[in-house]
Amino acid sequence: MSDRDVPGSARLPSPVRTLALRPHPALARWRGGLLCRLDGAELGIWNLAGTRAEPLARISLGPGEEDRARAAVARILARHRRGPRVLRLPPRSGLVRFDLLPAAALDRMETVLPRRLAELVPWPPERLRVRWWPVRRLGDGRVEIALAVVPEARLEGALARARALGLEPDVVDFELDDPLAPPRFDLRAPAVRPGRLRRLLPLVPALLLLVADAGLLLLLGERQAAIRALEADIAALRDRTATLADRRARVRALEERLARVEVAATRSGGRLALLDRLSRTLPDGVWLERLVVEGRVVRLHGYAPDSAALVHLFERSGAFSDTRFLAPALRVRPAGRPAPLERFVLETRLREGEERP
Repeated sequence: MSDRDVPGSARLPSPVRTLALRPHPALARWRGGLLCRLDGAELGIWNLAGTRAEPLARISLGPGEEDRARAAVARILARHRRGPRVLRLPPRSGLVRFDLLPAAALDRMETVLPRRLAELVPWPPERLRVRWWPVRRLGDGRVEIALAVVPEARLEGALARARALGLEPDVVDFELDDPLAPPRFDLRAPAVRPGRLRRLLPLVPALLLLVADAGLLLLLGERQAAIRALEADIAALRDRTATLADRRARVRALEERLARVEVAATRSGGRLALLDRLSRTLPDGVWLERLVVEGRVVRLHGYAPDSAALVHLFERSGAFSDTRFLAPALRVRPAGRPAPLERFVLETRLREGEERP
């Protein structure tokens, strides 16, 4: 079913409305770059300079032409090294909506946005990539915002096709009124310089390991104390005068308790192994605020510069599978952070054969 058949898709703003769309603040100072328009079995590439668009190539992406297409893309990228690269998806890949909200709602968009999306777009809110930004303030205390929305699966499919051609885009948008217009929003997270982020955010994986080590040491200490107490009881019981049968039964029961405590202490190493796996998988710049483990299911709540990349990292790690987002990624600015991040809720599963926590 195409987007034209989806109820509500007719609410896409008219070309007159989108022509006047103020760009996202991150793209307000656009100066130019490469525009790569991916449309079906063809990739068109233009050099954008201000309001001018210079055609560079039209590359066929038909069956059996993959190698020739990659070579053509590589030649163009080698000649045009400067400026960002924009990957533009076909029209109707996504929707642009406008909404009026009280100004106070902008500080809690992570809770307001899912409810508004359920009314504005025909797709499930938890499977969308959303970029929103204010476009004007009204005199009655309300703010008009623009929302660019695309299904997550459609975006990931386009990125996979572009990367297969050797093209790693800096900006991703979809066509609105003018196929060669400068981009007005970016469906990817903005890049964050690693050096600055390391200064602002601690090394989260290392801290996780330190906290986990402290908790495990406390847990193991308590269990070792229980083991020593049970061993003392066993030794005292052996010295008591009692019938042989009674003594053996009580000693056997205590030894079984001791074995269960030792097994539990051994299994606690699985938690440390899981945290070590997470620390190796998560890149610098990810900030976790909550970690939930239920059997082999692991849920992570936190912030990241680019939450979409986390799914690929978990799937490529070999230790996790069935990785997915439980809620749409939201652009937020955590308290005390100079740059906005994406808030995410991600669920993954520890593969069979890995040590269970």
